[in-house]
Amino acid sequence: MNEPNIGALASYDVAIFPPGRCSDPFGVTKCTSGDSSVEPYMAVHNTLLAHASVVSLYRKKYQAMQKGAVGISIYSFWSYPLTNSTVDLEATRRCIDFYFGWILDPLVFGDYPQVMKKNVGSRLPPFTEVQSELIKGSLDFIGINHYYSLYVNDRPLETGVQDYKADISVSLRGSRIDPPSSQGFPVNVPSDPKGLQLQLEYLKETYGNLPVYVQENGICRRQPR
Repeated sequence: MNEPNIGALASYDVAIFPPGRCSDPFGVTKCTSGDSSVEPYMAVHNTLLAHASVVSLYRKKYQAMQKGAVGISIYSFWSYPLTNSTVDLEATRRCIDFYFGWILDPLVFGDYPQVMKKNVGSRLPPFTEVQSELIKGSLDFIGINHYYSLYVNDRPLETGVQDYKADISVSLRGSRIDPPSSQGFPVNVPSDPKGLQLQLEYLKETYGNLPVYVQENGICRRQPR
């Protein structure tokens, strides 16, 4: 699986990927069907269960003979706190949990990060005990697609209709002096080798020293149309 975290958001929150489902006011165009508050979480939940089922099958029937490995690749960036305030430090940790932990915590530990359970509430599908055991440990390596680091600061948790961006309650910037991005991810952000190093160290320390493959890397540039 490649970037299930971004695929779910693009397909079921902002509707720039098929099947183009979303709900107002979250879509990039006016939405005709979907629920941005719930469907991205459902999509990732089902993706993780499908991934775990395939890994279970492969390990039982093919891995011993083929000597293959199965992993998953996530969209990633390293997060720096905009300031050293407690709220920005907490926001930075929350950002990491929402982007890395959303996918990797279930596959390594069997459940979603606690902060996601708190902020998303009943919109985050729960795993049964059987499902938790199925997904726990269901990867041989971690793949990451990494292009830049971003600066994170706290944004108050919104009330009313929410989606993933509201649930994470952070603002993202390409540098300390940039204004917050209004489009989700800043563009034309410089590369940051130190951020990649810190990200690799975090993955090693958090997820039990699993092999990590940097599957996409470079400088992110969005060309004008």
